[in-house]
Amino acid sequence: NGAGKSTLIRSLFGYHRIDDGLIEVCGLDPMTAPLEIRRRVGYVSDAPGLYEWMTIAQAGWYAAGFYPAGFLARYGQLLHELQLPPDAKIRNLSKGMRAKVALALAMAFDPQLLVLDEPTSGLDPQVRRSFLESMIDRAAAGQTVFLSSHQMHEVERVADWVAILHAGKLQIAAPLEELKNNFRVLDFAMRDTLLALPAEFYQLDVVHQSQAGRTIHAIVR
Repeated sequence: NGAGKSTLIRSLFGYHRIDDGLIEVCGLDPMTAPLEIRRRVGYVSDAPGLYEWMTIAQAGWYAAGFYPAGFLARYGQLLHELQLPPDAKIRNLSKGMRAKVALALAMAFDPQLLVLDEPTSGLDPQVRRSFLESMIDRAAAGQTVFLSSHQMHEVERVADWVAILHAGKLQIAAPLEELKNNFRVLDFAMRDTLLALPAEFYQLDVVHQSQAGRTIHAIVR
């Protein structure tokens, strides 16, 4: 929590002006072409903003006004696939069903890039599985999914590339297989916090190191 994941995602869309560096989304600069980026990107947050008084069908009708023809037909197809009742009121939906509505809205215009900011947070296993299957299906079709998550097993199941943020800094960005093969997590239990670590530790390529009491936690290459 607080590593900077949501801030990074808001920067991708041009909502935050970055202090330094370069961001490109679909070949575009979010500082100069934020609206064009938003036209190409589908986005699902952990707390989707939906109008409570609308039905699921009305939410799609409203969103269709922002997108080209074909949105409503695709939205209806997604409602069927996600088992969502079109006439149900948004205010009566569970968190899992709201998340599914947000996913259907984000995917109905066939975005070039789908961004998911902790979409499965607090959802039951069945709904999580639906999300993961949707991501895998899109990836299999050659489309890109950008997923922010705390759930390591979910990331490992669906990701080709993994990036780790800590304290606002990008610590690692590499293909999943490289991470699994080339990085290890080590814990050293110190009898006395004033003692030096084993000499072998200083010969390692330490990517990240932290200490809690007498335990030193390290990620090494």
